[in-house]
Amino acid sequence: MIGLFAILLLLALAPSEVFAHGIDHPTALRNARNQFIHLKRQKPAPMIPILAESGSVRDLGRFRGKLVLLNFWATWCPPCIDELPALNRLQALLGNDSFAVVALSIDDGGIDLPVSFVRRLGLRNLGVYQDFTGRAEDAFPLYGLPITYLIDRGGLVVGYIVGAVKWDSPEAVQFLTHYIAPANSG
Repeated sequence: MIGLFAILLLLALAPSEVFAHGIDHPTALRNARNQFIHLKRQKPAPMIPILAESGSVRDLGRFRGKLVLLNFWATWCPPCIDELPALNRLQALLGNDSFAVVALSIDDGGIDLPVSFVRRLGLRNLGVYQDFTGRAEDAFPLYGLPITYLIDRGGLVVGYIVGAVKWDSPEAVQFLTHYIAPANSG
């Protein structure tokens, strides 16, 4: 009885800005430790500058009109490295005019480090970007690495998940397809 009371109290005191799953989100996404957190109050993704592997400076506005899976990672992060091949396969599977994986490295030292790292792993489908100013880390809370944010076609941050995900799994593909499908219907 006390355990049930503690759970109810915890739920009552939980921040009202997030919820784990609801009617508007018919699919769930989980990894070994966490689940995708849908934001109740969706805010526009900040238009922070990011460095593309070509050396050009871009911002997240470049992806407006696409569902964006914004993945923060680093070369020194073992779970991030384990997750990169699944992100690469996901980009090959779903990447098009409606969806993009944005692998955003938080490594210091220039874009060459993360690009060469990803290419040495044999990952050719994944576009690599770098938070060269540190502003992305300031704009998006990094509760751990890797952390992945989902940004809808209108540029609103839908939610996030902390930790590595098998992004090319049937469950993850179904989860993402729920958000991609509206762009393809009509």
